[in-house]
Amino acid sequence: MIKKLLNKKYAYILGGLFVLGLFAYTTYCTPLAGDDWGYALNGMKGHPIQSAIEFYYGWSGRLFSELWGFVVAPRKWLWNIINPILFASIFIFAYKLADIKKKYVISALLIIAIMLTAQESLRMETYSWIMGTTYVIPLCLSLIYFYSIDKAFKDDIKPRWLYLNNLLLIVGCLMMENISATVVGSIFIIGVYAYFKKKELLKYLIINFVVALAAFTIMRVSPGSEYRLLRDSAAWNELSIIEKAIQAYPTFIDLTFIRNRYLIVLMSGVFFAFNLFSKVKNRKAVRIISGITMLSAIAVEMSFLLFSDNMLLDSEGLFSSVFWPWYCVVILTDLFVLIENEYDKAKAIILFVIAGTCSLVMLESPIFGDRSVIYTLYYLACLSAFIFERVDYDTVLEKKAVAVTCLFGLLLAGLIGLRTKTYIYKYTISRNAQIERLEIIEYYKNNPDVEEAWIPRFPIYTLHGIDIEPDDTYHLETFKEYFKLPQAADKIIFYVKDE
Repeated sequence: MIKKLLNKKYAYILGGLFVLGLFAYTTYCTPLAGDDWGYALNGMKGHPIQSAIEFYYGWSGRLFSELWGFVVAPRKWLWNIINPILFASIFIFAYKLADIKKKYVISALLIIAIMLTAQESLRMETYSWIMGTTYVIPLCLSLIYFYSIDKAFKDDIKPRWLYLNNLLLIVGCLMMENISATVVGSIFIIGVYAYFKKKELLKYLIINFVVALAAFTIMRVSPGSEYRLLRDSAAWNELSIIEKAIQAYPTFIDLTFIRNRYLIVLMSGVFFAFNLFSKVKNRKAVRIISGITMLSAIAVEMSFLLFSDNMLLDSEGLFSSVFWPWYCVVILTDLFVLIENEYDKAKAIILFVIAGTCSLVMLESPIFGDRSVIYTLYYLACLSAFIFERVDYDTVLEKKAVAVTCLFGLLLAGLIGLRTKTYIYKYTISRNAQIERLEIIEYYKNNPDVEEAWIPRFPIYTLHGIDIEPDDTYHLETFKEYFKLPQAADKIIFYVKDE
């Protein structure tokens, strides 16, 4: 009976509904913040398409990101609908791309657990921020695209759907640079593989590659982007490619590995089990080295619970500089050596390359932030589920296999439960804080003779960009204009309330 429950084929539907419901609540509780105010104002003043074109020449080449802001920021109700659907779709297509055929329930729980344990800054900057959704949309579109290509390799080619992929690429590759560059490179690699394994698919991939490359190029040659780069990052722009990479390397280590503790622990646990129960013969040395590396990664990430000042978690330290590249080499070795099916091996490597490249290309960016690694998080979640599906412990553990599966499932369910409780708590207090803030704003609007407007700050680690620092003149101005406050922008003060 328990075994049947653990192997429900349509577990991903329940998982998708859970994600939909949770994100519907968190999105509903989230007000506009930071850049949202400016985009809402611009969206209400002019035509969205015209404004997006103007921004292309004066601010950013992310045409569809800008268009999203001008259309959605003034219409928060629209985001309330789209954002939950996006995350439910991301879960479903990550699950589908992982090619789950046996461990339906546990694999669904694994992906959801990684989704909900995203580190706080990434969560605030992408899960609950209208302009952060510009990172989420290309993630969703890329998962749909790679799933369709996966289907084309395994099933009959359907030209109509493959041509429609170009729409996904046009939109996604005109939204965010790192996923756009990664998609272009990945299509090229997949095209080389198709040349040897399925040539009839090659012509569609060539068209996809040209479309994606054209969209990426249009974004990169934006006059607005070039102007901002020279204005805001002139010193960085003078560095060579190698100097830029060296400067950004500690940030890469920190954001990709050290801060994604739950991801690394869960993924390392899956790879450890994959090595432990692998049937591949004459690979004992590889499995021992991999097992030690995976256990070491788990120990390093868990050690922050015991030691607040931990040299192992120093992104600029020698250990981190050497260990995490070694960790990636070990994972790639596992994928090469321990996966016997040729197509599965190629697919797993591509997933890992996509995940890694999305972070690696940020070594050449002057702005490497937490939200940039959302693609790495989700593609590694997909890879973890893909590998877990291929952990063959049933034949070794026999009767104990169900008990082990239940134990892992309970661990994941408990983690999801705790994180869900945290999400509901944080977004509930955010909604209450916004209600209180609106009442205070209404008071200042009705009393224009009061010179200073004192606005209470939100609780920490709730929302991104919701509070403004005194030297942030742009957001002070947009906050004042958005809420129609009569006080001068420099007289709007965000203060910490007494507990």
